[in-house]
Amino acid sequence: MVHPAFFTQPFAGENLTNSNINGKVISNSNLTFNSTLIDFNSDTLIFAAAGDSLIVNGDFFREAVIIKESSKTAGFLNCSLSDNAYFFNMAIVGDNIDLSGVFQYMNTMDFYGNVTVSGTLQNLNAGHFTATINGGLTNNGTIQDNNYNCYLYISGDIYQNGTWTNNHTYLSGDADQNLWFTQP
Repeated sequence: MVHPAFFTQPFAGENLTNSNINGKVISNSNLTFNSTLIDFNSDTLIFAAAGDSLIVNGDFFREAVIIKESSKTAGFLNCSLSDNAYFFNMAIVGDNIDLSGVFQYMNTMDFYGNVTVSGTLQNLNAGHFTATINGGLTNNGTIQDNNYNCYLYISGDIYQNGTWTNNHTYLSGDADQNLWFTQP
């Protein structure tokens, strides 16, 4: 079953829970959530048509696969988190994924596609957490630990143009990986 979503204004309800986990939620617009606890119960959110931006201000988004359909637009997905928002047990899939604001993650965080850090990428200040990037990583912002260790596994090329101070980064690709650094 497909559940279409079209938002013209930010959503500020206290909770948004997907209780029909046998389908997909399709967004044909950009989505902004303000102080909302979002739980997709391991289901899928697909950005189609003109939808290419997810903004989460406060609280968290948990247990979802977020996909940007590249066949409909350029395949660019902008994820922005602020006000101590974080992702928990998530996967983000897109040709190009831009992380802006302060992008925090807890537990499993998987990216499938090329990731650009425009803001800050860090673990949530609650423990040692791992993010896996199945693709290349361009850092134009800041990658750092948040009190505990931020573990990164990267399978593609790395372009380092910002500040990178996390404790553990692993080159995990099966093929050759290229490193380009304009900053330490």
